[in-house]
Amino acid sequence: MTIEDIKVIKLTDLDEEFAEGLEWMADTKINPEETSYVQVNYTAENTSDSNIEWYDIMNVVTDKGEQIDGQLKDFISDDGDSDSQFIGKVKKEYTDGFVLKNEDINSVKLVFGYTEDEDYNEITPEQTVEYTFFYN
Repeated sequence: MTIEDIKVIKLTDLDEEFAEGLEWMADTKINPEETSYVQVNYTAENTSDSNIEWYDIMNVVTDKGEQIDGQLKDFISDDGDSDSQFIGKVKKEYTDGFVLKNEDINSVKLVFGYTEDEDYNEITPEQTVEYTFFYN
């Protein structure tokens, strides 16, 4: 897996319809005047010949103590989210978005799900990585 980038994005003066849709997709309360989210772009690859299952981002934890369920609160739906199965020798690209209660974060921990083979045997456990933001 390769992280391409992680950004905190602020949205202001949201259209009412857009705000309602975002609230529904993110399963969290949205302030239409100003809402921020963390966006994670990454690529995952199954380098083996065997098919595997992988559950991508399970949790997002900020340095402000906010924990976000990555499976339920990701409001950006992309091709990578459509199926947890990786056919052998496949690469998938992901863009995930998670609404923040506090945008003023300095770091974020990403908890990535485990992988398992077709017989449900765990190949790799959950893995946690932390990224620190450097502001100019």
